[in-house]
Amino acid sequence: MGIEIQLASRPLLVPENLPPSKKIFSFLSGPTILIRYAPEPGDQSTKIVFIQVMREHLDGVASLPSELDLGFAFQDVDTTTDFFHVDYLSGERDPYYNGDDAGLDTGVQGNAVSFPVRSARMSDTPNYTNGTFPAGTSNMKYEFRTAAFSGAGKDAGSFYRFVDWTYSKEKGKAAKLKILSGGSDPGPEFTAAVDLWCSNHGFTLPTPPPPNPDEVTYVVVKGDYLSKIAQKFYGDGGLWPRIYQANRDVIGSNPNLIHPGQELVIP
Repeated sequence: MGIEIQLASRPLLVPENLPPSKKIFSFLSGPTILIRYAPEPGDQSTKIVFIQVMREHLDGVASLPSELDLGFAFQDVDTTTDFFHVDYLSGERDPYYNGDDAGLDTGVQGNAVSFPVRSARMSDTPNYTNGTFPAGTSNMKYEFRTAAFSGAGKDAGSFYRFVDWTYSKEKGKAAKLKILSGGSDPGPEFTAAVDLWCSNHGFTLPTPPPPNPDEVTYVVVKGDYLSKIAQKFYGDGGLWPRIYQANRDVIGSNPNLIHPGQELVIP
């Protein structure tokens, strides 16, 4: 579970049946990167999306998007003083790579509370041609940080995991994709770029709910059922409807059907 990476020689979505792993790994070198976030125990998102922030370099110097390619001049206004910006296409209304902009967003949104859970998936195929280099330049690099984010659900506004990777090219030579490192908190430069994009485009990013120090939660294990859990916490299995009512959005319409890995609030 967690972030998984694959490099491929042609554009594909990450297969849903890849083995789960918290580690970042790659298979084949090539022009396309495939990223999958498999929900982890405790995730409560009904809409897992990716936000991708990037920075351009030209001959080793951080640069505005338009300096490398005039076709991306529309991204200049969304670029921070540190030259980070959300990777998006003109006309998008959300900052999500696999969001709700029909015809512009690509990939699959994930769901941590559905049964079975659904992984979030995306792919990216950066491209830079020899003819795009500005006169007198010969090296370019795109830095990417791709983060899985909860766009809806009980943990809306939460970042799960991210991966760093680069695409680079020397004029006259083949481009290279490289996977770097990953983590959980994407950091202030990332969030500053996202906040700038949202401010410029009138988008309100969900924020995490404040923690409730008195809230008790329980993660369902194999063999559990609601009356058994009620007996454990209340000493009375007949009080199971109390747990069900507090967790209808997680459990669904059938209180007799709960699944390992679901996190339940115990009121």
